[in-house]
Order: sequence, then C-alpha cells, then structure tokens
Amino acid sequence: LLYVALTRARDRVVITRYENSRDDSYWASVSPAVEKGVLNVAELPITVLTAPDGPALEWLGRVTDGPAPPLVAPLQDPQARWLTSATELMLRDKDPEAWQLKYGHGALASWEFTRKAGKDSVPAHIRGTVIHGVLERIEAEAELSRLLDETIGSLDDPDIENALGAGSAYREALELEIAKVIESPEWAAYTEGEHYRELSFVHLAGEREWRVGSFDLYRPGEPESLVVDFKTHPVGSVEEADKVAEGYGVQVAVYREAAGLRGAAEVRLEFTSLAGGG
Repeated sequence: LLYVALTRARDRVVITRYENSRDDSYWASVSPAVEKGVLNVAELPITVLTAPDGPALEWLGRVTDGPAPPLVAPLQDPQARWLTSATELMLRDKDPEAWQLKYGHGALASWEFTRKAGKDSVPAHIRGTVIHGVLERIEAEAELSRLLDETIGSLDDPDIENALGAGSAYREALELEIAKVIESPEWAAYTEGEHYRELSFVHLAGEREWRVGSFDLYRPGEPESLVVDFKTHPVGSVEEADKVAEGYGVQVAVYREAAGLRGAAEVRLEFTSLAGGG
C-alpha cells in the first residue's frame, strides 16, 4: 500500500507520523531513504488536532420504535408447505436440524453437490439412481447392458460415465448385482401378471398434508396388495439388512398408508445386494 501511494502521487505525498513512530510504521519504512537523501521531505508544521465537544445526546430520549426497513427486517418464516415425501419425513425424524436447513432454508447438504475422493467414485445416490433406472424398465436379462448404458448416459456426468464404463470393475459388479435381482424367484413373482413399476401416488394424509412419492413396484391383489421398495444400500447378510431396514420405518409407514387406501397392503424392502435373499 505504501509503494502504491508513493508511486501514484502526481505532485506531493503527505505522510503523517507520531513523534515516536513504531518500527513497523510507514514512516519507519521511508525514513532511511530520507536520511540518505533519496527522498526529499519537507517538514510541515505540526498541527495538534483536538477532539470537539461530544455530541449532545438528548435526542436519544425522542427515539421510538418503528417498522424496520425491508433490508434489515427479520426474515419471515417460509409459507407453509403442504407437500411432503417419505424422504423428507425420514430426514425430519432422523435429523431435525438438517431437515430445517434443507426444507426451511433451502441449504443443500454437501453430499448433494460434491463428490468425496477415494475408491468409491460413484456416490450412493447415483448408484441407486442407476439400479432403479434399469429395474424400472427391464423385461428380460438380454436388455440389461443396453438399459444400463442408457441410464448411465442420462446422468450427463462424464466422470460417472467413465467409472461405469464397459469393462470397469464397478460396472461388472453392478451388472452382476442387477442380473441376480431379475433372475431371482422373488422378481419373477413380482413381475408376473398385473404390476406397476415406479407408480406415482399423491395421498391426502391429513388436513393440508399431501404426501407424494412413487412405489418402485406395486402389485394389486386380494386380500392384500404388495408394495416393493428396492434398496441399493450394500449389505452382506440378512441380519445386516434387518438392521438397516429399521431406519426406513417412516418410509414403510408412509407407503403402507398410501397403498392402504385400496385395502390391506404389505410393504416389502428388497436389498439388491442380497439378490432376492432378504
């Protein structure tokens, strides 16, 4: 800053100093050049500035409360939202603070727009999107590779496409996992006859409380209909799946209530990593 001030002045530079300037002051930086005659300095008369009388404060007694200007007024609570989803209700139950940040203030969690470095180059939510995208449309195992390519391509993410490219270890493991799902007896039972995949619903659960979502697979039946939700969370055993499933209690309740409008309904969680075994 001192260099800029000294080199930009057109006619005169005025530098002020205390009688005993500190060693790190601007004057301390300039004074060696002055002593050597490199800089010509004209000492100006010292003018002692005295502080004026303090301001009168009687006006404080006339201050009254009034409406704050719009730019400094407190933010109003957002308008009540009538639409909710199982995902939102689960977050509110699990982490109220994170729920308030996301749904009250619109602040996204970091995992929604950043990717952690490491061996897991495909985020969990992307993995789920890809598996669901294939299971939603597949009719025969011969379609698996093509549908996988189409689903990956629809993500419009070059890094993900490279990680899931043909021949990669991750891609081969993913194909094997989906193949085991569609080859399982459970899948055959779910998709035989009348059934609906990615069936959207809107459920009026209470006054001004609309719940929206979609069933991965819905199979109407008597005396009980069936809702299947495919979970892509990696698990290694039925016991581990049971433990993970406990965290989806809110979602299961939302699905059961929505499907129950037509009568009794069972909600089943199928973990793809168990290939129909849980």
